[in-house]
Amino acid sequence: MNNELSSDINFEYADDEQLEYIKSLNLKSMCGEELFFYPRIGNMSILCNKSADIFFIKVSIKDRETDKKYQERLLQKYKRQCNHARYIQEYILLINDKIIRVFLCKSSYADGVSIFLLEIITSDFKKEDIPYVKNIISKAMWRENRGVPEYSYTDTDLKLTIS
Repeated sequence: MNNELSSDINFEYADDEQLEYIKSLNLKSMCGEELFFYPRIGNMSILCNKSADIFFIKVSIKDRETDKKYQERLLQKYKRQCNHARYIQEYILLINDKIIRVFLCKSSYADGVSIFLLEIITSDFKKEDIPYVKNIISKAMWRENRGVPEYSYTDTDLKLTIS
């Protein structure tokens, strides 16, 4: 993996062609549900870097009841790392079509947001690639929250799972 490229990564929202490409991959959430992209705003759930073939995809599940049960399991799993969490967000990070699952807690308050990176799950990358991966995640989260006056990001309690 070319770690030197991480400083050149700039994220934009996906265009219609990129959205269709992501849909064609038939990606699923960690719980096995198909990804759902809201009509007319589906592009807003995908950040991409065209030059590096990187996509950061926010996982949404269409069925509310399934989503609620999945959230309960995630909150139970990550409560030791982030005991104040009310919602754990799953993302799929695609780098050259290799999947990395990302779980984080996003806490919003009056004039800001705090991001806590909880776990990275991958079978396609090695431990020495993780600093590069964390840098990409940090840049994607900054882009997603760039209009927020107070923004913080931490990965100090990160759990790494390489299967």
